[in-house]
Amino acid sequence: PSLEELAWRNVVEGCVVETFAAREAALQAKRAPDPTLRAVMAPLAAEEATHATLAADLDAWLAPRLSRAARQEKESRRVQAVATLRTELATREVPPGLGLLRSHEVDAALRAWGVGGHASTVG
Repeated sequence: PSLEELAWRNVVEGCVVETFAAREAALQAKRAPDPTLRAVMAPLAAEEATHATLAADLDAWLAPRLSRAARQEKESRRVQAVATLRTELATREVPPGLGLLRSHEVDAALRAWGVGGHASTVG
């Protein structure tokens, strides 16, 4: 893929999706009532955090190499990816006992976690 295509895929799949996956897995590792589930989610959260950090690093490396139009398109895709994620999370069925975000927690969590934002740090 071109640098632009790489940046666009990375911002959606890495900066948004991987960051969210890392944060929610870490949340499950803390608040799932089942200790076995918590134990399984902790290393998964760490692995997802590595992916999210790599995506953020790649995003930072790519940014100065993109044209202004490509950076604007990347930001547009970031915003759309967060909006799509927010919609999916607000409407998903959450089985009890898994420690997943509930629909009423989604907006605050996405803001606090910096999902899709440049300020996001994972770990």
